[in-house]
Amino acid sequence: MKRFRLAPEARDDIKDIWSYIASDNLESATRVREDIRDACRRLARHPYIGHRRDDLTTPRGHPVLAGILVPHHLSAIDQTA
Repeated sequence: MKRFRLAPEARDDIKDIWSYIASDNLESATRVREDIRDACRRLARHPYIGHRRDDLTTPRGHPVLAGILVPHHLSAIDQTA
């Protein structure tokens, strides 16, 4: 199985999302975190399931493919990394 690597900013975002939700509901926070990670795993296995988003770019300016929606979140993959 292909692996994925989260950028430090993405890890921080997921932590912030988890903390925000966990302050109200720990079980929901954990479920959302796992949903996001599952979406990243799907994108790692099938990087072309998304569509090109010219409005999203990597820090290096490369276009991003975005494709899997997690409730209230969008998972994206940088194919150049």
